Amino acid sequence: MKDFDLSFLKSISIGGASIDPEHREKARTFLRERNSDVEIWDGYGTSETLGCIFLDNKPLEGNIYKIVNIETKEIVPEGKVGELYVLTPSLMKCYYGNEELTNSTLEIDKDGYVWFKKQVIYSTNIEIKIIN
Repeated sequence: MKDFDLSFLKSISIGGASIDPEHREKARTFLRERNSDVEIWDGYGTSETLGCIFLDNKPLEGNIYKIVNIETKEIVPEGKVGELYVLTPSLMKCYYGNEELTNSTLEIDKDGYVWFKKQVIYSTNIEIKIIN
């Protein structure tokens, strides 16, 4: 595989969990040795959002998020922990034929934001850090 040309690769998105810096660098080295200067992105999304909605802690175009205090539902200030809500055009409508699962999984607020039940730290107006 040492001589295999990977220059056709445009980007790689890692999902499920973030890639640690050591493995990211090993992957970059492997790819560069095979003619690819591809970017490696950490992706975050769920089955319910039909895939990735954040890359490297930044929302993909078309996705809007808010970080709220779970008790008061108020937006948290920068640097504070809150719960992630996302408004996305890729949100599924339901689990076909399973209303109970839909209702227990998709908790959507009055503005159409889905609650991800994930604690995050709001770091800037365009970046978050998922902590659980």
